[in-house]
Formats: sequence, C-alpha cells, structure tokens
Amino acid sequence: MICDAHDVFKALSDPNRLRIIQGLSTRCQSVNEISETVGMSQPLTSHHLKALRRAGIVRQEICATSRYYCLSNEIILDMIRLCHEFISRDISKKGIYCSEQEVIQQ
Repeated sequence: MICDAHDVFKALSDPNRLRIIQGLSTRCQSVNEISETVGMSQPLTSHHLKALRRAGIVRQEICATSRYYCLSNEIILDMIRLCHEFISRDISKKGIYCSEQEVIQQ
C-alpha cells in the first residue's frame, strides 16, 4: 500500500504530468491531442503518459488503429484539489507543526 502511494505521488510530482491530467479531466485524448493541449512534444508526452500509466493514473484505450488515454479514476482530480488546498493553507504563518505544542518556523 505504501509503495503504491509512493508511485502515485512520484508520478504526480512532475508539473507536466499534472498538466496532462488536467487535459484529460474532460475527455479521453490521443497522444497528439494531449501534446497540443499541454504544449509538449509528442515523445515527451509519451514519456509522461508511460509514467502515469505505470502509477495507474491513466489508462490506454485502443480503438481500431488509434490509442486514446483517459483518467483511470476521476478521484485523482479530487486528490490533486485536496493537495492544492493543503499547500495553500497558512499553517501558523508558514510554520510546520511537529507536535501540538512545538512549531518549527521556516
């Protein structure tokens, strides 16, 4: 379970992959469509899609001779939204809580 979570968070750690996920949030797309949407080359897009597939975030659908990529589960969008909310919170004026009484200021 921890290894799986590690793989998912590692895949989400790249801003390009987050842009790909955002692009797939409305519909399945081909590699070329994704490349255009996010403004990356096709080989770089394919590289990131491979990492997202390995982490189970996107899946590939084959229709005739075309391959389309879709989100495996839309829960990933909620997870990303929650991460953004977590990051945007002002925790004790940029401090990090180590315990209820101790705060380390950055």
